[in-house]
Amino acid sequence: MKQPKIYFDKETYTSVLSQSILDAYWQNTAGKFTFRVDEISKKFELNLKEITTIVSNTNSHIDFGFCNACGRMNFICVENRTRAKQVFENFQYYFFCFACRKIANKFCENLDDSQTKNVWMRLSFKYQLWKELDKDEINFLKAIYYLRSWNRIYHEVIKSNSDYGFNILFKLDKMHLIYYNKNELTGQIEIIILENLQSLIRDKNI
Repeated sequence: MKQPKIYFDKETYTSVLSQSILDAYWQNTAGKFTFRVDEISKKFELNLKEITTIVSNTNSHIDFGFCNACGRMNFICVENRTRAKQVFENFQYYFFCFACRKIANKFCENLDDSQTKNVWMRLSFKYQLWKELDKDEINFLKAIYYLRSWNRIYHEVIKSNSDYGFNILFKLDKMHLIYYNKNELTGQIEIIILENLQSLIRDKNI
């Protein structure tokens, strides 16, 4: 998925000033906002409350393109930067639109955590979410498959740059391409990859 973008309803405010404020407020690169709110306040000579009022009275949304499952427009409304940051930090959750996620969650209502995870892994396989990964992430996924044990995975692909390694690991888990499970009692870590996805890796089809 390409980095999602934030849009606001320009018909809400017709003045050039208000639209300029909103442009500055939502401007971001890879989910990191360009200007602090106090910088916007100083630039446009408005107090923070006035800036907040303009933002809260505008319909804004994050656009994820098309839902991987149904192909419909996929977006979520956001009221402010706090909510937008939450979405950006977990944007892998939004490969599917609200309606499709609702159907899947309904199906999983009476399943345990492991069964629920398996359903989402099957959906991720069905809709080929591995195609959303970059080259390094694909190689990381392959390394998990070939190394098998957590001890080897940690020492050979994570330890040298743990922040980066764990970020990719948790991203793959959020995308349901793997099942990362840590037993809180024993501390043992298990990583599960769907057999269908293992076959693709083994046959060098990804």
